[in-house]
Amino acid sequence: MKRIKEKFKSDRLLTREEEEILFHLAKKGNHAAKEKILRSNMRFVIQVAHNYSNQTLSLEELINEGAIGLWNSIDYYDPSRGVRFITYAVWWIKASITRAISEKGNLIRIPLNQQLLLKKAKKECRCGAELNPEMKLLDTVMSRPSFPLDEIIRDTRSTPVDQGMEQELKSKFLNKILNKLPLKEQMVTKDLNGIGSDYARSVREESKILKVSRERIRQLRDQALTRIRNMNHDGYLTAELG
Repeated sequence: MKRIKEKFKSDRLLTREEEEILFHLAKKGNHAAKEKILRSNMRFVIQVAHNYSNQTLSLEELINEGAIGLWNSIDYYDPSRGVRFITYAVWWIKASITRAISEKGNLIRIPLNQQLLLKKAKKECRCGAELNPEMKLLDTVMSRPSFPLDEIIRDTRSTPVDQGMEQELKSKFLNKILNKLPLKEQMVTKDLNGIGSDYARSVREESKILKVSRERIRQLRDQALTRIRNMNHDGYLTAELG
């Protein structure tokens, strides 16, 4: 964290007048002006990223995602509305980070024996057989680098019936996993990963809602992840997937 802060230490905050000048240049395609706006606001990205501290993504990855949101917000910001840029940009930063947590968080990995089962099933398909519903779902899951808890996995080529079946299987699978967790761990896992919602809360936001310390929220989060990994180790997830 200290190393990252040092990197942008020399980039001071811009005055309102400096912002207006730089945005005028940036709107005309001046890349250097856009980069200066980015660097002068990176301390806010670091602060927001720190609030979303999550075992599934490193702090550096969270900061990178936040920087992408900040960079994109520059193109859409309108200085004439009288709102300071960072007030506007913070929502882009949060959206970019929470989307990354949703899309890239590796909470559950597909067991090796399930991968082998799918490989065997697909080989049989080439001989005229057809994948059963469970293998179809697993094939969709394995086409991604991870199996996030908060996404409904769909094959864009699936029929509406196939999509409904996959959604039902995924929902049942997630509910079985989450129901194995103690109530508070279950709640924190859902909230921090945006399960059942379009928004993943930060550790700070969750601590305020539950009226406990941020450290306690991190403990509950880590305990839940440990339990889920143990389920995988004990074969529970394999049994549910298979």
